[in-house]
Amino acid sequence: FDDLRKLGADHGYIRKLVVSQLKKLFVLPTIVGSGLMFGYYVLLLWQNDSRFLPDEWAALGVDLVTCGVMGLYQFIMYRFSLKRVMKIIL
Repeated sequence: FDDLRKLGADHGYIRKLVVSQLKKLFVLPTIVGSGLMFGYYVLLLWQNDSRFLPDEWAALGVDLVTCGVMGLYQFIMYRFSLKRVMKIIL
């Protein structure tokens, strides 16, 4: 980033690059991990008896809440990391 600054890049451009890189680091693994986890769980419940019982629907709801909590945690860590990186490079 020092080279970009020497070439005349402003803070907005550098911030845009940092945001782009951090999104790849946080968003993609969160979406892929949560999607695979939820998909596997649905497949597992479906393969039991080819239908969803009320208790299984409740379990899927808990799984969705868990995915939401993980996504919220990742978002908080993303914001923290963004502030930290911007403080370091600027």
